[in-house]
Amino acid sequence: MKNMKITVFGHAGNSFGKEMLSGSLKIYGNTLDYTGAGIRGGNILVHGSTGKFLAGKPIGKNEGMVDGLIYIHGNVGDYSIERMRRGIIVINGDIGSYCCSNMISGSILIKGKIGNHFCDGIKRGTVITTQKKTTLNYIPTNNSNLSFFNFYMKKLYGIIGKKIFPDRIKLQRFYGRQDSESLSEIFLINK
Repeated sequence: MKNMKITVFGHAGNSFGKEMLSGSLKIYGNTLDYTGAGIRGGNILVHGSTGKFLAGKPIGKNEGMVDGLIYIHGNVGDYSIERMRRGIIVINGDIGSYCCSNMISGSILIKGKIGNHFCDGIKRGTVITTQKKTTLNYIPTNNSNLSFFNFYMKKLYGIIGKKIFPDRIKLQRFYGRQDSESLSEIFLINK
């Protein structure tokens, strides 16, 4: 898909938005496995839940999401966001187990609960979450009220059309997993 704008009212099957290049896909319903697999650009907005392998590696490829923005209003299945290179993923609901494995880079914002084995093998990237358990292997750096975050969230809300967190939230930054050579960071949102 390139330079198109499509809105779907209803549910979609596997590979919704797979290897999309640009444009906008919006769906008011649920999708099955491999939604946004290998996306290279554009926006995918799912006002429902997705199956497994969201933004993952398409069959026969070695990278998952390369660039773009994906918003999921509901929940995300297991084994999602594998080998993400760049881009932004916003998940308003929960995310399953074995997600964000071998992540190369990119930004992920998760409001809900996070399953087991999250970010195994992560190299770089930024995770913004409310779940303290994700920070267990990370080094705390500081408590911060980063001015860029409010600007970042305002821009995201403009694209997805909805506010996810209240204004003026407190962030605690964690950096570099102690159990690997990861250069990733986690911003923990303190409620």
